[in-house]
Amino acid sequence: MEIRSPDDRPNAVAEKIVDYLRLGVQVVWDVNPETRSITVHRTGSEPAVFARDDTVTEPALLPGFALAVEETFAW
Repeated sequence: MEIRSPDDRPNAVAEKIVDYLRLGVQVVWDVNPETRSITVHRTGSEPAVFARDDTVTEPALLPGFALAVEETFAW
């Protein structure tokens, strides 16, 4: 999980995500407080963007786990 801070440059975050996937990480979540979204990057797939009304699940890695995006940014 990569949680962006206000100082993060988008290109630097994108490079980190590519590095994680290239090193064998199966899934990377890019949590963006500014847009209140979570972009899920999976090896061999296009990124999937989840917005406020969506729920992110990872059944292959975390069976039964579900995270409502809105709850992530409730603070």
